Amino acid sequence: MKVKTYSNHYNIDGTKYDRVTGALGYFTPKPLVKWMMKKGSAEAEEISKLARTIGKRVDKIATAIVLNKSWKLTDKDHPAVNTCVEAFKRWMSEEQIVITDTQILCYDTDIRIAGTRDLSTVDTIIDIKCSNRINLSYWLQLAAYHHLAKLPNLTHIAVLRLDKLTGDYEYVRIPYNPLLWQQYLTLLSYYRYSNIYVNKDKGGETREVFNVANTEFERKFGVYAPAPTPNWTKFHDEI
Repeated sequence: MKVKTYSNHYNIDGTKYDRVTGALGYFTPKPLVKWMMKKGSAEAEEISKLARTIGKRVDKIATAIVLNKSWKLTDKDHPAVNTCVEAFKRWMSEEQIVITDTQILCYDTDIRIAGTRDLSTVDTIIDIKCSNRINLSYWLQLAAYHHLAKLPNLTHIAVLRLDKLTGDYEYVRIPYNPLLWQQYLTLLSYYRYSNIYVNKDKGGETREVFNVANTEFERKFGVYAPAPTPNWTKFHDEI
């Protein structure tokens, strides 16, 4: 299998798959919009880019730790990387959770989405987040990974939050509910609807070019068939 990774999609054996996080990242929460406006687009992008770099580096080191492979910090690593890694090591030591796999690419050939899950146990998919709080979108991301995994023993999803400032960790594990997956599909539908066409200039002439056509429904109507919106109050106590 040949896989190429891009910012918002994967290319798997010559076929384009939307990244699970691509659809979620399209919907910016109102508080984050206000923060971006306050900081300015350039500064906000630099901060976001740094956060992504820290997250990717921590994921890589966490994988090495789980697989008992060698790793080391470098002068190029942000101090927050060490803070998060220490929190991860403490989580591993204190929780004594048996990890069955790490960094597994999974995808759906019908819906054409793909994602890489961070950690799995026999019954739980775990996603590592270097953040100051657990966002609701994390559960939708995990629900998508649960769907893509297609493993019958998976009953729970969990977020392992590593605090970049305090070095603390927060581990929250909840039962998987299909309504979370339905909510993800609803967002995916609108994401694809909003990005269905791209403008391309050719010979001084602007043309509309079809960008994503992943299912029979999309080929006919241009959007992914939406799912019912779940009642989030049912999950308030759990989440």
